[in-house]
Amino acid sequence: MKKIINYLLIYLLLTSCVRNMSDEELKSAYRVNSGNSNWTEALKYVNEGIRRKPSDTALYFSKALCLKHIDPKKNYSEIIQNLNVFLEKYTNSVSGRILKFANHYDNYQYEDAISEIKQLERYYGISARTLELKADARFLGENFKEAAKTYEKLLFFPLPEQKFLDIYYYKIYSKYFAGNKEGALWDVAFLEDYGYEEDKELLKRITNDSLKIEDYNKLPFITNTQKFTKEITPILGLSYDALFRPVDQLNIYSSPNYTLKDLKTLDKDITILNLNRANISQLPDDIKRFKKLRVLSLSRNKIRDFDKLFTQLSELPKLEFLSLDYNNLKKFPESISKLSQLKGLSIEACNIRELPREIAYLSNLSFLNVGSNGRLKDLPAEIKYLKKLNCLDVSGSGMQRLREELSLCYSLVAIHGNASKIKSIPTTIGNLKLLRHLNLAHNKLEFLPESIGKLMYLKDLSLGSNDIKDLPKSIVKLKNLEHLGLQLNRFKAFPEKVLQLDNLSNLWLHNNSIPRIPIEIGEMKSIKRLLVDHEVITDENIEQIKVKYPNLHINRHDALKLVGGKRRK
Repeated sequence: MKKIINYLLIYLLLTSCVRNMSDEELKSAYRVNSGNSNWTEALKYVNEGIRRKPSDTALYFSKALCLKHIDPKKNYSEIIQNLNVFLEKYTNSVSGRILKFANHYDNYQYEDAISEIKQLERYYGISARTLELKADARFLGENFKEAAKTYEKLLFFPLPEQKFLDIYYYKIYSKYFAGNKEGALWDVAFLEDYGYEEDKELLKRITNDSLKIEDYNKLPFITNTQKFTKEITPILGLSYDALFRPVDQLNIYSSPNYTLKDLKTLDKDITILNLNRANISQLPDDIKRFKKLRVLSLSRNKIRDFDKLFTQLSELPKLEFLSLDYNNLKKFPESISKLSQLKGLSIEACNIRELPREIAYLSNLSFLNVGSNGRLKDLPAEIKYLKKLNCLDVSGSGMQRLREELSLCYSLVAIHGNASKIKSIPTTIGNLKLLRHLNLAHNKLEFLPESIGKLMYLKDLSLGSNDIKDLPKSIVKLKNLEHLGLQLNRFKAFPEKVLQLDNLSNLWLHNNSIPRIPIEIGEMKSIKRLLVDHEVITDENIEQIKVKYPNLHINRHDALKLVGGKRRK
């Protein structure tokens, strides 16, 4: 009894000390104890902080962190409760989501763990790290069919050699345990094609059905949130203006325009070199003395030997942006692979018919402009390997589709595809979680895939001058959409799905056969400007909306009057 009383007195004394501390002293004590991994002691200071300021949401993350380190099994439910309070305010917190993932993962709640990674992907896009975590969770949760698919996607990313091999093996295991024995055998047979040794033992075990799930240890999970944040947070390879044009490209035109004669006297430390319209057929070999050159324009010249050119430019270690616009490039040489350091490449109006497969070696490429190449009808399948590609411009090309592999370029922020001949876009375009700008105006589209509703950050969707009759149901999920252009299409009625787009400020509907605009359009939270047809909509309809919603600007507009062409569809 005496011992119990002593413990109680000590507890009361400690509690009293904690309660007498200032807020700054509490924070300092928490930092010291958590830094020394004294989590039980750190928890006391967090609890006191919550008692004083229960509305300070950040404290609930600190409490969850303490509880996780003290006993993740025993404190499982309480950890989740505290993280839910924290994430209600800090929805896109990487640390919060990854801690919740780890808690589910360590307690074998794999589907719940995967849902946290999916939340992160909504905010930051799909990355090699998020795919790996989802694949491992599916494997351990014995959802082998989905695990195999996820490992397959992960292998499209640039990976260290050992990591690639590990993932490849787990893809084999997943296929086998999912019942796809033939697929597993084929993957083992292809090991040599990737430069690895033949695995006769694995081939034998799969053939004899002697491969057992118990043979494989639990996959490790690394809770290094700082590293994880760096890996999943998108990094733009170049600086862009509001229209997603590289700032470097704009800087070229404001820099002096030099000729070949000037190269002999130019400072070797220059970083931008504009040789636009310099009547160049080939560069001198001493171009390599400009070791600090970042931006080079050779647009509107008469270069003949591009194979030699790319070999020369490969000796410029700092070169990031290259413009070859309006050169008669025609056939693209394979030596483009030598420019692996490039972040931006512009080859507008170069008369090219196709891009080489070697484009895949430009692993740092952030911006690619192949616009105004009327003979270019498709991108190579190898486009999928450009995992850092932020902006793709195929406007004014002969492009007849945006191929499915493009949806594996997970860093895409903008696609300019207007004034081409595009009839279809990827059914899996929803994979491009970071996409903000999609311009597909003046093409031959008849419909949009349902997955477009997964583009959570899409702000600008331009679909004018196509053959679209209706919008997919998922369009209502584009809650960040600000501009929607549907002019010059085949709508016979107002697309009421757009009424649910809370952030939409500009809606263009002119040159469609839409007889009436619903009054409810004025109830949209952010709508400011509406362009309607100059003939079909009645004065009475417009006046009704203007009277009820005077702040909404409604304009009758006729695009064909400005640009010419056939009458309204």
